[in-house]
Amino acid sequence: MSSRKAAAVPSSRITIRQLLDHTSGIHNFARTKLAADDFVGVPFLQHRFDSFTPRQLVEIALAYEPTFAPERAGSTPTPTTCSPE
Repeated sequence: MSSRKAAAVPSSRITIRQLLDHTSGIHNFARTKLAADDFVGVPFLQHRFDSFTPRQLVEIALAYEPTFAPERAGSTPTPTTCSPE
């Protein structure tokens, strides 16, 4: 992960609990164009066994601005309830 992207995350304000509770504000990688293009509808059949490393998922999420400030509970949709942007 580049230091530029890492600097965009307000790490001093984000706790492990917020990450686990989905209240950190970090963009949901499941709501990215990548997820919409490769994992919805027919393309899903071609990509359903694709895998990502944790580092890749973090890099995808950090490519976007934070969705909200940490602790705004309930603002990060879960992958089962989200729709691609």
